[in-house]
Amino acid sequence: SSPTPGDYLRLGIIEYDNNKKQQGWDHIAKALITDTIVELEDPGYRKAIDTVIKDKFGTEQDPTAFVAEYRRQNTQMIPNLILITLENTKIKTRQYDGQVIFVNFFSPTCGSCRQEIPSLKNLYKRFSTRNDVVFIFILNHPNLKQEAIAMFKKSGIVKPVIATLEKGSVWDLIPAEPSIWITDKAGKIAFRHSGYKRGDELIYQRKLLRLIQD
Repeated sequence: SSPTPGDYLRLGIIEYDNNKKQQGWDHIAKALITDTIVELEDPGYRKAIDTVIKDKFGTEQDPTAFVAEYRRQNTQMIPNLILITLENTKIKTRQYDGQVIFVNFFSPTCGSCRQEIPSLKNLYKRFSTRNDVVFIFILNHPNLKQEAIAMFKKSGIVKPVIATLEKGSVWDLIPAEPSIWITDKAGKIAFRHSGYKRGDELIYQRKLLRLIQD
């Protein structure tokens, strides 16, 4: 499966400690902007990041302020995707400003997607009734609408918003399927993940809980 932001952060810290400072910082920076709460996963991460920042950018730096500003400048806002739901309703991702958005790019022909979608049932049930969380499932292959409907019916996820891009290709947006984006309430992509392995849904749950509490 694809490396997680936590993987990049651990690798970067190890590299920096082993005097591969630029390579280490590149991996740490990638982790910070790929997942904007990655350092909360382990108490040791915050201390290690602080040490790296003070060493690389000067002891006068406030690491917390530095990370916040670095993310402000480098973290990507969710693009204002124009989507057509399977009910033929047009929606835009930016219409959900002020809400946490959980986006899943999937296909019924993708084996990992067929494993992941059922695993999201409890996550969807827990958070989809909240006013501050929105789930959008983007079908990567518009010609597979009936297969997608059957897939969700079998998974037990009730009344999901399934949509396709009005224009363009999802492959300009994601490296692999399935892919997950989770935004914060300001519309920044706070977490990205591609591929699926058992237990990923627990990671998504922790991310959502932290983002709705911010």
